[in-house]
Order: sequence, then C-alpha cells, then structure tokens
Amino acid sequence: MNIVHIIGNGFDLNLDLKTSYKDFYDYYIKINSKNEIIELLKREIKSNSENWSDLELALGKFTSKIKTVDEFEVIRRDIILNLSNYLKVIEDSFDFKKVIIGELLMFLGAPNRKLRNGDKIKFEQEYLSFKNHVTQIDTISFNYTSILDKLLIGQTNKQMSIANSLTNHSIIKPVKHIHGYLNERMIIGVNDPSQVLNEFFVKNIDFNEAFIKTEYNKAANHLVDNECVDLLNNANIICVFGSSLGLTDKFWWELICERLLKGNCQLIIYQRNPYIENNLFSNDISKEIRKTKNKFSSFKSNATREEIEIIKQNIYVNINSDFFKIV
Repeated sequence: MNIVHIIGNGFDLNLDLKTSYKDFYDYYIKINSKNEIIELLKREIKSNSENWSDLELALGKFTSKIKTVDEFEVIRRDIILNLSNYLKVIEDSFDFKKVIIGELLMFLGAPNRKLRNGDKIKFEQEYLSFKNHVTQIDTISFNYTSILDKLLIGQTNKQMSIANSLTNHSIIKPVKHIHGYLNERMIIGVNDPSQVLNEFFVKNIDFNEAFIKTEYNKAANHLVDNECVDLLNNANIICVFGSSLGLTDKFWWELICERLLKGNCQLIIYQRNPYIENNLFSNDISKEIRKTKNKFSSFKSNATREEIEIIKQNIYVNINSDFFKIV
C-alpha cells in the first residue's frame, strides 16, 4: 500500500513557527531598498495586506504594474533572497527536542487518525484487507524549510512497525520538496499564464521559466516533479495537511482528482478555519466539509457531474483537528 502526504505551511505553523506570509511581510517591508520598483512593491503590500495573503497570486496580479520582465526579475529575486534569509533564521531557532517523534510517525502511518468517528470507522474498513501489507509512506512538501526532513533523520528507508498505523509494517521515504529548499531552486510562482495579468510577460520564455511553476520545474530538469507525479498516480491514500488548496498549485489538485477517478484511492484533507471556534455547532463543521469537497472537486477541468460526485465520495475532510500536533 502507498500513502502520500502533501504538507503545506500549516505543518510549520503547527509547530508555532512564524512562517506565514504575513510574518514575512512584517520583516520584509522594514528592509530599506534603493530600488524604486521594490519600494513600490513594499508600499503595495503595506497598504493592501489582505490582497497579499497569497504572495504568489498577488505577484501575478502585480505584473500589471510592472513595465518589463527585467524589472519583475529584480522583484522576484529580492523576495526569494529575503524570504530565504527570514526562514533560515526561523528554522535555526526551532527546538527539535520538543517534538514527540513517536507521535509524528503515528500520524504518518495513520492519516485517518483524526477523522470524525464515523468517517474513521468507514475509512478503516476500506483498508482492513491491507493490514498485513507493507506500506510505503512518502511525503511531498510544499514548504521551503527542512524541518520535517530533520525530524525524520534516522527514520527513513527502513521497515518498521508504527503504533496505530493502518498496516503492520511501514517504510518511510525521504521527503520530496516540489518547491525547492531555502538554499536550492526556491520557487515563487503561479500555476499557469492565466494567473499573470501582464499578458506581454507570458510571451517571454525567461519569465515563464522563472514564474510559471511547471515551466520552472521543466527548465530546472531536477525530475522531482516527475517523481511526485508518479507517487500520486500510484497512491492508495493521499493526505493533504496545512495547505490552503490555493490556485497556484492547481496542477497537483487536478492530478489528485484524476487519481480519485481511477479508483482504489482515498483523499484525506485536514483543513483549518479560524472562524469556526466553537465545537458546539457541528452544523458549521458539516458546512465547511461540504465547502472543502466542492472546492477540491472543482479543480478537475471539464468534469462531468458524475465525475464530480465520484471525487467527492472519495474525499474525507476534518476541520480544526489536532492532526500533526507533535509538540
């Protein structure tokens, strides 16, 4: 059996690390620059912080205010360099000793662990016949930080028994970073040209290879993207944690939808909604679960109503759980 976890920034936030875009902006706008176009960007962020909740989408829109690809490249490089420096300090300050490694392993081996009771029972019944199998557990990180990688040092590429996992034996594979690392091929970009407002920029191959994620990966020729595609195409269970399911990663969400349509695969999504604070009102949770299923299934381009329903039936969602709470 194959389990694939997709990890977003919520994993680092769950460790009480200040890795959100808002945290970065607080740091970034205080750095003086002699470049007027960079200062324009910082004024824009400062005056419209809500519009910049998604840095990559906002940059795609901001291209309408930039005259040349060279100017945009100055901005892109400045953001990457400063974001890298900021996150390095955050990562270096983290106390790895406070993490309960056994809990981390259990969450990796049992992605259903924090589902609602009814969903959990149904899910476990689906995979009862796999109990004696060896599970390969892969993780695709959308993060630039390597905190999860460091937590798994000494735990990968060996067969082990993990408490409460779906199968008796598991092998945890090294983390794959589809968006790069803090010191290597760090990607800031969008999913496709439709997310770039400056229509002249998308006619430029240099711009596309720098800012369109799929084109960046092709040009970099690192093949990590191909490996991740293969992992998802062969997954029996996919678990998404800590991601806003943003449009700049639509490529991956659509790929997962296609995998669900092929059968023999379930998707678990752990979402956080800060506006749902009171567990007294379970109808709010149910409403949010339907909303998440609708949002995810909509990523499948040109899907029929029947296909949409099949996708939804293979999605499990939990809201505001303590999944991956490991400190």
